[in-house]
Amino acid sequence: MKLVITYDNESMQDGIGSQALRILGLYSISKFFRISYLHSPIIEVIEEFSHKAESDSEIRKLVEEASAFFEFPSTPNISSDSKVIHVRQISLRKLFFFRMKSLFSKQQIIIKVLLPFGITDRFPFIYDAGVKFMRAKHKALIQKRNFVVAHMRFGYGYLYSDQRYIRPRNLPFSYFEDLIIFVSRKYFSDNEFRLIVHTDLSPESRKWKPVQKVVLDGFKEVSANSELEEVEIEGIRVEEKISLPEKCKAEFHYCDNLFDTFLDMVSCEILILGNSSFSYLAGLLNENVVIWPSVHGHSKHPRWISSKSCDVENTEELVRG
Repeated sequence: MKLVITYDNESMQDGIGSQALRILGLYSISKFFRISYLHSPIIEVIEEFSHKAESDSEIRKLVEEASAFFEFPSTPNISSDSKVIHVRQISLRKLFFFRMKSLFSKQQIIIKVLLPFGITDRFPFIYDAGVKFMRAKHKALIQKRNFVVAHMRFGYGYLYSDQRYIRPRNLPFSYFEDLIIFVSRKYFSDNEFRLIVHTDLSPESRKWKPVQKVVLDGFKEVSANSELEEVEIEGIRVEEKISLPEKCKAEFHYCDNLFDTFLDMVSCEILILGNSSFSYLAGLLNENVVIWPSVHGHSKHPRWISSKSCDVENTEELVRG
């Protein structure tokens, strides 16, 4: 076909979860609408505290591992002299416009798209095409395991201003506490269950010196301190912030390896999403019970449970509070 879709991996680099979700969305759109696909990998990420990187080479290794994990097959025989058109956000209208345009073009047209959400947030089931490929590709890694995961992500890093750090739309600890109690009552009755809490918080106060200059410059800007060379990270112990049922055997994992965290999230029997793209991405690959926060920036997948249907306080009020 003369129309090809690919990810714009140059105009905005942010987190691994955000970029991998965009790539998954674009590959899924290509499969759903039968459009040729050219894979453009993640080439750079913005460093976060949870990465635990001590050098540029460690960040580069993380990017290479993420690129390999989230690699999708390109359509064969894509022309090297195609006409490239940059599109920030794809929508159904734009997609059909370019499809019609390609019918009358002598050249192959590649639309280089940054954001797929004009389509995937309207029709989240479209992700299923890419998810099917990912689950087959990583079948050996993604096997159902008998534990619950709560992903308490707060986002320490340049993208989230300074660390009065908690993002305005972050879910409070009480949200997760209420949902864990709901899960305990609904799914485990009188049985014990294992809970793994994955978080990007630090259990102890410490200083963090980002490897990437752009990250440190961002903190200098938001703190209005041009002499800043290290960032103060406030220690927060999650186990002291929430009360859990006695039958819940909890483990608290602080800043675990990114892929260990991700594989726990995609294989667990119940996943409580945080308000992040990384959480959302894991939820798409998880075929079991997934609880989606109603304040999430991306739409609920049809097979997920909304936090609104659980015995918790109103999610929007919790976030605003």
